[in-house]
Amino acid sequence: MDEFPPPRFAAYARIYTALSGGVFLFATGVIGYDVGRRWSTAEVPEETRWIGGQLWMQMAIGVAMLLYSVYRYRKLRNARSNERDDSD
Repeated sequence: MDEFPPPRFAAYARIYTALSGGVFLFATGVIGYDVGRRWSTAEVPEETRWIGGQLWMQMAIGVAMLLYSVYRYRKLRNARSNERDDSD
């Protein structure tokens, strides 16, 4: 019986998740939208998640996730090229 999901699918899923998460965190950090805090609108209605400037830590985490996705993609691409070379 075949594995589900296939190993290559799982590898691409990790890459896509890290890429989309990294882009999301970096973009929201640049525009100043804090995704880390949990605000309760019932308690403090005048507070928002928007801050006056960039969120450097959120941007750094986003960049780290982007670098991780590039690393995983290159590792997967090299593994696939090695498989093709071995089959010749």
